[in-house]
Amino acid sequence: MVKVSTKAIIKTIRNGALYGSIRIKESKIIRLCVASALLSSLVHTAYAVDYLAASKPDVENTFGASSTFKTYLYLAEIVFATITYIKTKNLLALGGVVILAVFLNFALTAFAT
Repeated sequence: MVKVSTKAIIKTIRNGALYGSIRIKESKIIRLCVASALLSSLVHTAYAVDYLAASKPDVENTFGASSTFKTYLYLAEIVFATITYIKTKNLLALGGVVILAVFLNFALTAFAT
């Protein structure tokens, strides 16, 4: 009868000799590299006609920097901030109007092009 200590079993498991854990990890890395190489080789540039280019002025008038969307959003934010302030009596609820105004001015001017 051969006596095997638990330290020897743990050592062989950590070294990867018992279940081949090192070999399994290496094969997963190799498979991942091969899969990413195959997927990156399938990427091509698409050349297409922009059918929605004619509607760009309409979208800018609706959602642009001087649009009706911005006005209605400000009005809705003021109404909801007032309702929240009345319910909670917290002045920070009105701070959302200022934060929204600053964010919208930045976002609509920066991303409108």
